[in-house]
Amino acid sequence: MFENVIGQKKVVTSIREQIQQNQFPRAVLFCGPAYSGKLTAALEVARVLACTAKPSGEWGCTCSACVQHRRLTHPHLLITGSRYVVQDIAACAEAMRSAPMDATIYLFVRSVQKLVRRFDPILWDGEEARLSKVLGHLESIGDAMDGIEPGTPIPEGSDLDARINRVIDAAAKITASIGSDNIPIHVIRNISSWARLSSPERGKVAILENADRMHDGSRNALLKILEEPPEAVTFILLSTNPAALPATIRSRVRPYVFPERSEEDSLQVLQKIFRDTSGHVNSIRQYIMQNSLLSNTGFEALARRFLELVVANESAQPEQPLEAIAAEVAASAGRDGHRYFLEELVGACRRILWSERGGEKGVALPLAVLEGWNREIARHQRYMETLNMRPETVLQSLCLAMREHHAEVH
Repeated sequence: MFENVIGQKKVVTSIREQIQQNQFPRAVLFCGPAYSGKLTAALEVARVLACTAKPSGEWGCTCSACVQHRRLTHPHLLITGSRYVVQDIAACAEAMRSAPMDATIYLFVRSVQKLVRRFDPILWDGEEARLSKVLGHLESIGDAMDGIEPGTPIPEGSDLDARINRVIDAAAKITASIGSDNIPIHVIRNISSWARLSSPERGKVAILENADRMHDGSRNALLKILEEPPEAVTFILLSTNPAALPATIRSRVRPYVFPERSEEDSLQVLQKIFRDTSGHVNSIRQYIMQNSLLSNTGFEALARRFLELVVANESAQPEQPLEAIAAEVAASAGRDGHRYFLEELVGACRRILWSERGGEKGVALPLAVLEGWNREIARHQRYMETLNMRPETVLQSLCLAMREHHAEVH
């Protein structure tokens, strides 16, 4: 079990031993940075708990429960919460397209299911009108995925490309229509009702990704079910910012820390999971952001263009270039693309070793400037995530704020 989780030996060993000893808690928190394997581990916990061929729980187990969990179709699994689904789908599609085999087909199918399962009718019971907004896009994804299945020959050439493009386009429209990272209160209440339904054995798992982004109503509803979780259900909360969760919730879940993967482990993920042996990238995040199916320019290049606008002559008017950058980011992945772009800006601030005004490569910007920019980026990301401000407005405000800070320091 957990053969598909690369790295994270310490935390995975602890989880494995507790499951084997039937001591795994009914409410846990997997916390750590992005791309540290939290969701992969959570899905593996769900599979192992449902496995009917215990105690082995091997990834290749052929019991019906494991077969369903590998495809993420098991009825006792619920997944909710925000995620970079479009980026994941595009990266996994690229892996399947460049190296078609059962492993990469599974990778792609699971990436699509991570989106589809967030619209399980159980989660949206009583909210059919809201669900109807995405049903057409989900049907489009289903049609495009027809025939893409491990163990069978998949479409080739232009047919496969067209199917992938349809999936990515529909996924982008779905994420754009959601409009918020918050897990709605009705979803939490429906999970609670589902959790209390009788079940013959412990094997029901609810995974809440980015649980720290929930609003107060959803948090309060979750707290009620966590106070006395049913015996047959396991709740797995995922978070990159556990401190943002209320203390009342943190006190009712056992934390498992997933540290940032080492460069060596990241390279193993790229090679073994995404089948990338080019050596052009050295991190999972960089691989996904440079994926050709997302941005024609690439997020790193877009971030550099944005910073060039920030440090340009104060009399320059950035509105038109900003519109072009915002349009490409939006085209790549909607709201997810904008968040991804802001994260890339943070990385660019760390890497930057040039000054537009100095005009000389290798001249570092003052540390005070970079620190100020990072604060502004974090502040504006909160505007977008918690205040639900339009991403285009956030980018314009951020550019002006960073310009003002740069001018003050200089």
